[in-house]
Amino acid sequence: DKNCPKIILKNISKKFFNKKFIFREKNGLNLPITKWLLDNKGFGRYIELFDNNNYEILKFNANKILIKKIIDDFRTKKKLEYGKLIAQLINFEIWLRTFKSQ
Repeated sequence: DKNCPKIILKNISKKFFNKKFIFREKNGLNLPITKWLLDNKGFGRYIELFDNNNYEILKFNANKILIKKIIDDFRTKKKLEYGKLIAQLINFEIWLRTFKSQ
């Protein structure tokens, strides 16, 4: 079947697993990013990169007020839906700081 990815592997797997397991819907990798950001001794400590007004993302005309609001809402109002966005901001900021002098 052309619509079934990895059909050879799935046909071999029938010897070991039931069809429901083999032909289940794809499931992406969901990382607990928000949980990690809530840990101030872990990944969450990197939110502090935005506590001062001198971060590298601002050189790209980023909206400082919006970034501060997102981070403040995450910290104080527990707007957990901002977790993935904050992780992206942290990663970009670290990348900029790492490679700005090269």
